[in-house]
Amino acid sequence: MAPDRWLDSLIHLRCLTERFSAALPQLTLAKFIEDGHFARHVRRMREMYGTRLATFRTEVRRYLNGALSLAEIEAGLNVAGFLDNSIPASRVAKRAESQKLDLWTLDRFALDRKDLNGFLLGFAPFTEREIRGAIPRFARAIETALTS
Repeated sequence: MAPDRWLDSLIHLRCLTERFSAALPQLTLAKFIEDGHFARHVRRMREMYGTRLATFRTEVRRYLNGALSLAEIEAGLNVAGFLDNSIPASRVAKRAESQKLDLWTLDRFALDRKDLNGFLLGFAPFTEREIRGAIPRFARAIETALTS
């Protein structure tokens, strides 16, 4: 909730940006937050995504140790994975297609940096079982990129 001294300014700003504010959804959302449902949801999601990240890290260490290192993150839905520089990320991404993996190279997200050799790896939308199944396929893609 905003401090009282800000209310007039906030209402004025909302009038400028949202001509027709939907009152019922706003009241419903406010009640959802007030009753603690949002906080419980956030806690559940943090726990679920934390478990998935832990599984992801374990499987990467198990199958890709040395070939790929993961950035240290405390929160998020994706993690950057950096390849050993002897393996071009673009080649691995190409090989990953045959493993039914869609890898996004880090250079897609940088304008001036061409030295980023790795991937933005999403773990959040996948179950632990799916993660355990995907990492060995990722390892095969790296292996075939090395041998070709």
